[in-house]
Amino acid sequence: MQVTEYEIIDAVCDSVNPILFLTAVGLVLKDLSKGVFIRARKTLVFLFAGLAFVYSLFFLDTRLNIWHSFGSDYSTHTAFAIAVSVAISVAVRSARWLIVVLFLYAMAMLYQAYHSILDIVTTSLVIGAPLMTARMLYGRPVIKGVVNLDSEVG
Repeated sequence: MQVTEYEIIDAVCDSVNPILFLTAVGLVLKDLSKGVFIRARKTLVFLFAGLAFVYSLFFLDTRLNIWHSFGSDYSTHTAFAIAVSVAISVAVRSARWLIVVLFLYAMAMLYQAYHSILDIVTTSLVIGAPLMTARMLYGRPVIKGVVNLDSEVG
């Protein structure tokens, strides 16, 4: 039996969110092992609060048909990837590579016809804007004496 291109890309797409999630958990464990408890806690808060937001909105959309009302579909794949990526950005010095991962993931979902551009863009805005705003606010001194948590580890 020959594996098709669709099946290969499908397998890659199916692995993106679990890999992102395991990366976030691995970064938390790394920080805990190095004694960087503040950043580990903040990463966990962003991870679980972000995922709670993603699935709360999913639940709300299934009840109220928000995306369906304008001919679209809530992309749980996109929302999950964004939420976990924001959590990862708390734990790493530079998370620019995540933008590339998210872009390639979106392109693969479009190619596979999982979602439309409208699905991905609207979900990205609704999930990404509040999470990125919270992430940017997080960079301010929220703990006395800690201006930039990235500088916590030498």
